[in-house]
Amino acid sequence: MRFSIRGIYSTAVSKYLLDLGHELVNPTHSQEERFGIGSSWTTPEIIIQDTSDKEGIIIQGASSIVEQVVEELRRISWQVVTTPLSRLSGGIASARVYFPIEAKKALDDIRSRVAYTLPFHHLCRAGGETLSSILSMLEDLVVSGSLDRKIAEERISLLINKLGPRKGCTAMIHHLKPLSGKILLGPFRFYRSGDVLIGRRVIRSFGKYDGLGIDKTPGDVSVTRLRRFSWSMDTRYYGLGNAEKGRYINISTPIHVYESHAWYIDLGIDVVEKPDGERRIIDTEELELLLENSCISRELYERALSEARSIANTS
Repeated sequence: MRFSIRGIYSTAVSKYLLDLGHELVNPTHSQEERFGIGSSWTTPEIIIQDTSDKEGIIIQGASSIVEQVVEELRRISWQVVTTPLSRLSGGIASARVYFPIEAKKALDDIRSRVAYTLPFHHLCRAGGETLSSILSMLEDLVVSGSLDRKIAEERISLLINKLGPRKGCTAMIHHLKPLSGKILLGPFRFYRSGDVLIGRRVIRSFGKYDGLGIDKTPGDVSVTRLRRFSWSMDTRYYGLGNAEKGRYINISTPIHVYESHAWYIDLGIDVVEKPDGERRIIDTEELELLLENSCISRELYERALSEARSIANTS
């Protein structure tokens, strides 16, 4: 299979696919140098590029070949999440492959076999221009011999652990659903509490709170708590006089926290808690659908189920 690739995952994914016997065509200058491939212009069977949020890749080509490559990429990590094949015009199909943190770490390891790669390389690349530039600078300093490797690794790890919206700033939460797309939640005004980020939002509309069946009223306040790489996000709703209306705990892939936003893939299953303390698991059918549509691995399915059960049974 002939593939052409551009973007922040190009070195790692190229190495992975080349090792499987596939052919990289139309290489960039850096790809030519890293893989010893001569410059050429050949029609690829699939084209790979970054998703707009840089958290994964888009694969386009004939449906049978796209399906094959998606299946191969799933083997990178049990956390890889994919979308169903989308049929485009001209017999072309498209699919998206997303890389939560453990998948990104696996890609870091693959990339390190080709070029010096700091921990959290792909997470930093997805985190915006500033974070990406800092990463590049540190890696270049190590390669040139100007900075000790251990010091560079300590600095990038420290940066990741401190990363998040500044106190009092507003930020969005990117809530990705593999079967229906991305939902932007917010804006939230964020506050820190130790390693927990706390986001506050004023409700502007009428309706019902999902899973709780409780009235939503303009002026209500939601308070969301999340931790970096946590498998869940906790939101409590408050009405007039600060009376608690309920609690919603969303189960997801480990949460990525950046300066401007947080990102995760919703795994469907959730836990709700009413003001009297009664908890129950909801939306298990959404998790089942993700497995049935081959969006997630069996291991990721079991982990989501385990997380929900653990939260529901915690007193």
